[in-house]
Amino acid sequence: PLFQEDETADIILRSTDQFDFRAHKVILSLASPLFRDMFRVGNANEEAPGTSNRQATDDRTVPMTEEKGDVVEKLLQLCYPLEPPTWEAAAEIRLVLAAAMKYQFEAVTKGLKKELVSLAFLENKPLSVFAIACSLKLNDEARIAARYTLRKSMILRPAAGELQYTSALALHRLLGFREDCADGAANL
Repeated sequence: PLFQEDETADIILRSTDQFDFRAHKVILSLASPLFRDMFRVGNANEEAPGTSNRQATDDRTVPMTEEKGDVVEKLLQLCYPLEPPTWEAAAEIRLVLAAAMKYQFEAVTKGLKKELVSLAFLENKPLSVFAIACSLKLNDEARIAARYTLRKSMILRPAAGELQYTSALALHRLLGFREDCADGAANL
């Protein structure tokens, strides 16, 4: 499995479901200013004189406070020069994108925003993309998705699962946008 048995790793990221991912400080530092600053702030993660290897291993562990193993694995895949993960649904991107934003993985965040508003998702599930973009406060991506919702009927019952990521206010604004567009088209 990826990131499970790398002997050269010098840091361990532990997911909330207790999976350990062995990574490299240099890669994380290059990908994230947050990690770069964390590793700069002292040598808490280095083996101190008089500590056992067990203590040093524990000191090298960084708990990922909200991310499960599948999210950490995909996030690391995007930081390393590896084949990127495949996405079956926009909802899969949401958790990884939220983690990338939280940990300031700037290039990963930029790539995932593009993936979120890719035609594959916009043409099939624009409401889902809109809801996810709103939940992450991605205004540009939400506007793009809102335009794509004009291509689909807005029957909300089957889409109720998609709406779990957005607020009533965002949905109200989307419905107002759609109504304004319909009025504008009717007046042509």
